[in-house]
Amino acid sequence: MANLNNFMFKVKDYNKNKSNNIVNSNITFNEYADKWLKEYHLQIRKLDLPIVINNINIGKYYFGQKRLKDITSLDYQQFLMNYSLGRKKSSVEQANSIIQSLLKSALNKKYI
Repeated sequence: MANLNNFMFKVKDYNKNKSNNIVNSNITFNEYADKWLKEYHLQIRKLDLPIVINNINIGKYYFGQKRLKDITSLDYQQFLMNYSLGRKKSSVEQANSIIQSLLKSALNKKYI
């Protein structure tokens, strides 16, 4: 969870310091998730692909049509808290890892 908090604070700081060269995008989580999966699916082992897709679908369920730039650290923390109810720690960590990779990619590509 420390990695999550560190990542979300970086996102928060990054959003505060946006300059004019940042893409002002209204892309939603669902739209970017589909784009991310198309881009990275060849880098994912075939055995892992269903797991990645399942975890992306979990993110889509929680964030869906919300614009990437509108997802806050509080939103993400609430997602993890809600998702963790009744689930194994390893399942939550796996979902967090995959969704965090997606969000880091969006951050690097300046969608956030």
